[in-house]
Amino acid sequence: MKHMFALLFLLLATACLAGNTFHALNIQGRGIWGILTEDPHHRPTPPFLSSRAKGEAATGTIETPVFKITASEIILNLRGWDTEAGGAGLCRVELIDTQDGSILLSAAPPQGDAVKAIPWDVRKFKGVNAAIRIIDHNDNQQGFAWIGVDSIFAGRDLRMDFNEDREAVYSMNVVGDDLEILDFHGMPFRKLENSAVPQNGRLLVKVDAKVRRINFLGMSNSIDQGCPVWAPIEYYSQRYFIGDQLGEIVVNYADGSATKYPLTLGDSLWWGKQATDFPEPFESDEDAAALLANSLKLFPPKSNPASMYMASIAPEDKKIQSVEIVDFVEKDGVPVVTGITIETAASVHIPDSEPVGFTGGMSAEMAEFFTTGLLEPEGAASRQERIHALRNLLYTTHENFPKTVAKSKPEGYRGPEVSFEGNGFAEVLENIFYHNLKDMDDRIDETGFYHTSAKGATSWGSYWGFGQWLYG
Repeated sequence: MKHMFALLFLLLATACLAGNTFHALNIQGRGIWGILTEDPHHRPTPPFLSSRAKGEAATGTIETPVFKITASEIILNLRGWDTEAGGAGLCRVELIDTQDGSILLSAAPPQGDAVKAIPWDVRKFKGVNAAIRIIDHNDNQQGFAWIGVDSIFAGRDLRMDFNEDREAVYSMNVVGDDLEILDFHGMPFRKLENSAVPQNGRLLVKVDAKVRRINFLGMSNSIDQGCPVWAPIEYYSQRYFIGDQLGEIVVNYADGSATKYPLTLGDSLWWGKQATDFPEPFESDEDAAALLANSLKLFPPKSNPASMYMASIAPEDKKIQSVEIVDFVEKDGVPVVTGITIETAASVHIPDSEPVGFTGGMSAEMAEFFTTGLLEPEGAASRQERIHALRNLLYTTHENFPKTVAKSKPEGYRGPEVSFEGNGFAEVLENIFYHNLKDMDDRIDETGFYHTSAKGATSWGSYWGFGQWLYG
């Protein structure tokens, strides 16, 4: 029976696709770059251009417009780190001769979170047509891997002050984030390397047509973590839980109406490499895998080596004016959208797009996704039910907290005897007291030195997860 349903889904979806024209949008973004107003420790700053707007592990390059060197000196006001020790050359600023691409001068960030002025003597380069290139090639997620620019003063032809003008970033050119054709399980996209959604902003796509379906590629979070290791607990902007809404897709119709589709972890977004590197319990537990597949309105509805997913919207049968993908400011990073392909009738034109061919290689699983896995609009009751079930699987909640636990005192404990009376929470607290005190006692070695780590503790293994794990 299951195979009969799969075949039915495949026949229905293939029939629907047969008359469609596929338009891969030529979306453009700002790469990894964005304007921040605080440093990595959440201390307020004036607005500055930063390479960590979409996560510290992200890498990329951006250039100023071309200008003629007329001044004797260029002043760079920089922040950031080129690794903790410095000198690696991974984060840097270069003055480029645009005629031959040669590097005229180079500067490293000041090895700090605070801004510092760095002057360049450019008298011998007067008259040269140049550009200033800002580079971050450090993909270390654990820190000291970013560069920031408050301002660039290069004479009358180039003055960029991000403290005063946030919009200056839109005059800059992202380097090396070109669109490429990608066949994702049969669906064609023109794909960017980084999310096209601007940090704390919105990506606006003009449509001006009736469409049959809108497909989105990416569908993760640009900061691919659950909780940061060292950040204070109150900084929820860098903590991501199942059920967190990171943004929304808004379909604006020509008649003035609009439909919103929440971008929510556990529904329309999922983790990327984190979910791939730590696949349990979904890899070995069939029930858990089925629960995840039921919760995610994505294809594939599970972690995968590509660390990306596809989402799809079937809009109303009326003309769409535009589609917006919005980043919510409450959380750092942005929803990852690296490609958009719109399906229409054969004669329809979509602005700033290229026709691409559907390969016809659709699997039964993708056919079922197009029938049952489309994104649900705001207010859909099933979303909270699905997310609630997924949260209960990975998180300890009031609902699944044990009503009673056996008392446990570690072997070798030599501290005071205590007793907590009450419900299951009291029993847990009593066990915590005994085990924590024993752990503190064990940290003192024979010389009286108190060690930071627990005795015999293994490495934390750079885990930035959200509840999944890896056996071994």
